Amino acid sequence: MPKTPSIYMSRGAYKDGTVFSVLPTDGSGDLDFVRGSDATRINENNASEVMTGNTPRFDYTGGGCPNLLIEGADGSRNREEFSKGGLSDDIDNDEGVLYLEAKAISNTGSKRYISLCDSQNLTRIAFYFDEDDNKVEISNGIVDSSFTLDVLNFNKYALRYNSSSMDLFVNGEKTQATVPARTYIDLDCIVSNDGEGVGYFEGRIRDLRIYKGSMTDTELEDLTENDIIIVDIDYPIFYGSVVSKPTDSAEVVVLNSRMASDGDLFTLDTNTGNFIFCFWLPDTVELESVTDLDALSAVITNSYESELLSLNVVGYSEPISGKLYTMTQGVPYDNNHRHKIAIK
Repeated sequence: MPKTPSIYMSRGAYKDGTVFSVLPTDGSGDLDFVRGSDATRINENNASEVMTGNTPRFDYTGGGCPNLLIEGADGSRNREEFSKGGLSDDIDNDEGVLYLEAKAISNTGSKRYISLCDSQNLTRIAFYFDEDDNKVEISNGIVDSSFTLDVLNFNKYALRYNSSSMDLFVNGEKTQATVPARTYIDLDCIVSNDGEGVGYFEGRIRDLRIYKGSMTDTELEDLTENDIIIVDIDYPIFYGSVVSKPTDSAEVVVLNSRMASDGDLFTLDTNTGNFIFCFWLPDTVELESVTDLDALSAVITNSYESELLSLNVVGYSEPISGKLYTMTQGVPYDNNHRHKIAIK
């Protein structure tokens, strides 16, 4: 089964892959992105900006779906509202996992949902904070089952559904919350309510993912305990400016590095001392574009020439196949140029 999420809350738009919380502001209608006490972020142009007015996004690894927006609601503005349909390629009717790291704002005495459903809401898979204090529930649309814990703290939840049952894992453990299996038809929507516009989710979300295909108990215990994206194979990416073009593994692996699962954008700083710039991508990803943010955002993808180069990397038993991309400047830049590299 694929263990890369088909839908996930992006971390790639934030410097160093920082996990973020979503906190609607009081009365303005905008959103604040909250990372600890920091009220700014480093945006994709590598510039600091105030987070108010920026919208968090859900990215899709498949299907070419647009971003899913979260919008503040009226009143207390503690309500997360989002809905997106047309996701039949990204949600499996037969088996899958809804993963969520979230907290309730308060024990409000109302149900507050995250649901997968069809466009008519004839069948649904739901997670919700219950109207009873400190209780969460899972539902197949007919039968519900609950688990008690402190919902005012951030917890990691994984709701697994398959042909046998629907189960809930919380913070590294399988709970007693379980409901019978049900036949789901045309699941293609994710919504922050019960599917009928009732019971909007009120809380803060750090992470939300949908996985196609089921997972084992051990995988879900690891997922909810360690806060990692489980992938079958995750490979590194290397990038930087150099004095001479790399020709082997040793010269590539000393460059800056990141993992291929860390998002679809990263920035190569040219600096001013070198005039050769390079990055290496594994075959698991493809280059989409290179943009020079300090040259009026000119697209310079064609300035980078590619060649096949396999790397021997510590921690991987076999050589990793991929491509080395190199740009050679006649003379060094007078100022640092940020080459924004987009992968897909």
